Amino acid sequence: MNERHRETTVVIASSEDQSVFNCIDSVNGEARIVVSLTPSTSIEGRLSRLKIPHVVVPRGNLGVTFNAGIELASTNKVIIMTDDATFNPNAIDKLSESLEVYDASKARIIFHYDVTQPLTKFVADVRDFINSSPTRVFTPGLALKKDIKSKVGNHFFNEQVRWGEDAEFSHRFHDNGLRFAYVPDATINHPAVSVKHDLLGAFLIGLSKRRSVDLGIREGDEDLIPTLKRVLSGKTFRERERLLNEKGVGAVAYKALWDAFYNAGYYLRRMGLSDGIEEQVWASFGRGGQDLD
Repeated sequence: MNERHRETTVVIASSEDQSVFNCIDSVNGEARIVVSLTPSTSIEGRLSRLKIPHVVVPRGNLGVTFNAGIELASTNKVIIMTDDATFNPNAIDKLSESLEVYDASKARIIFHYDVTQPLTKFVADVRDFINSSPTRVFTPGLALKKDIKSKVGNHFFNEQVRWGEDAEFSHRFHDNGLRFAYVPDATINHPAVSVKHDLLGAFLIGLSKRRSVDLGIREGDEDLIPTLKRVLSGKTFRERERLLNEKGVGAVAYKALWDAFYNAGYYLRRMGLSDGIEEQVWASFGRGGQDLD
């Protein structure tokens, strides 16, 4: 382990999924490891036998899970992962190196799809398009320095934001003028995501965005006319045109469907009609309802 690796910790968020050990194996001795997980006797026992530091957190809030893992890390440089993602060779080294210059950086996520479920190709295409943005400070594969905490409001992920916590952090990070890098030659793998899982996630993220607005954390769309202006803006059309050119008409249609689920969650909460629905959708995710990455 070279000097750069000794000063980097991979923080893995886990929710009752044995695939966390695939993520651990992919680190391959290139960094320290800590795991922040929801209660699981079998995983906790195996981590203890492997002498991997870990902390147990309540279910249902990925921001809480990430924060606890970051706190447990003993190095200034951390790389945030989820239990279903794995590193490709040299990704850790490239991310760690980028933190010599930047306050945070992110890897390129390679989203896989299931050939037996053709629609998962659209999910993968849209996720790749969004996560390949050079400005979105998103997880997994997010590297950051712990000493920026005081510059982003003295907390990393807002624990009042249950879903889409990285989007809220991304806005706060940029609002404070910190330096960010997208490192496309540092790559990680993400398994196929079902359409159901992705669309229910969109609904929950919409609910959470509205909660952020209610808490005064984010600005929101309060009236129909400003909303229509945003939806029909040149920026939106340019983004859709780029998505069409890069990923095809199927991806554009799927992104419109995703946006519809997101807006349904946002406006149901705005109208005070989301009580009960959120918990039902959350429960349908399984694994503690935590995996929204």
